[in-house]
Amino acid sequence: MNKWLLVVVVLLCLCCGGGLFGGMAELTRGAANLKSAAPWVDEHLPAVAQNWDPNTFRKDAAPMFLAAQTSSNMERMFDAIRKKLGKPKKLQPAKFLGFDSKASVSSGKQTVVRVTVDGEFEHDQATLEIAVVRVNSKDWQWASLFVRAKSGQ
Repeated sequence: MNKWLLVVVVLLCLCCGGGLFGGMAELTRGAANLKSAAPWVDEHLPAVAQNWDPNTFRKDAAPMFLAAQTSSNMERMFDAIRKKLGKPKKLQPAKFLGFDSKASVSSGKQTVVRVTVDGEFEHDQATLEIAVVRVNSKDWQWASLFVRAKSGQ
């Protein structure tokens, strides 16, 4: 009886410990994954904001974003941003807001990171709320863009 109890305890420790260490390893990989999102935004946003060209944005946009937007909607959105803000004078580094990670058979492993970027533009100041997505460890892609102008108009 004691021998079986010892075997059960050892197996539980191995299973739980393995799960714990495996989970810690996943968290470590996840943290490294998240750390790469803000620099990606810092690298890619200036090209998009330079002329607020929807084609520049589309180049690195996630398929799910493109599927949810018609071409004319994107044109109108970027035209409105271009008129409201103009070209960037100064963009602050992206600040981490949060993330969501999930996995499914159909879409694989997906991580969404949300950041904000404060900027000074030709016509106004604004905070850009951006989400980027990484699917199956591929490169980051734009998932959403929300512009909050300081003037509120």
